Amino acid sequence: MDFSTALVVIMGSMNIAEIGTLPIQIGAAMIAGVVYVGIGVDAFQKKLINIIRK
Repeated sequence: MDFSTALVVIMGSMNIAEIGTLPIQIGAAMIAGVVYVGIGVDAFQKKLINIIRK
């Protein structure tokens, strides 16, 4: 089961009033994770390339 399927299963049993801003919070967390990992991987890759070139 992937993340989106698990999310639908978890949120599927909730009323609309109970969900509130949860989808927005999840979206913001996903964007933050992508940006954080993207910056981290980019920095690691640049450092690794510099080490290999020496």
